[in-house]
Amino acid sequence: MRRIELVVEAPLAEEAARAVAAATGARVLTRARAGATGAEPPSDTEGAAAVVAAAVTSALGGLEASRVLAVVAPDGGVEVIPLLD
Repeated sequence: MRRIELVVEAPLAEEAARAVAAATGARVLTRARAGATGAEPPSDTEGAAAVVAAAVTSALGGLEASRVLAVVAPDGGVEVIPLLD
């Protein structure tokens, strides 16, 4: 995996990008979910970002794609969509 486009709640975007990059070795570009602007960050953003990284890594499984879109739902579920280069 070379690149992950990560859609996540705005308060977690930067920390989640770092955690996902560290967990996968991929370059991570983040996009904030619409409707999440102005949301209060969790008290433990590092811990919440680690949970996001674990969920994304799990959802990637054995996927063979160089580029993916990973959408993290507000409830923590993750949908991974392989993208064409």
